[in-house]
Amino acid sequence: MRKAIVGRLFLAGCSALLLCAGPGCKATLYPAARAFGSPPESEFSSCRVHLREMQSSLPKATLTAHPPCVITRSATR
Repeated sequence: MRKAIVGRLFLAGCSALLLCAGPGCKATLYPAARAFGSPPESEFSSCRVHLREMQSSLPKATLTAHPPCVITRSATR
């Protein structure tokens, strides 16, 4: 357990150092993000596909607005 924590801290430190030293932010931070629980790239690609589908269907979408419902209770009964 301790080795895993030290490994993650080392990876985060190296990523921060490379981020400051070079312009490759995405390539540098991706391993650090994966080490701390970021979803895998396959999930991101699936989300991108669904986002494009949602964006293409937005012009055909209908919007329904309902008035707010406020219920007040009087202090005396």
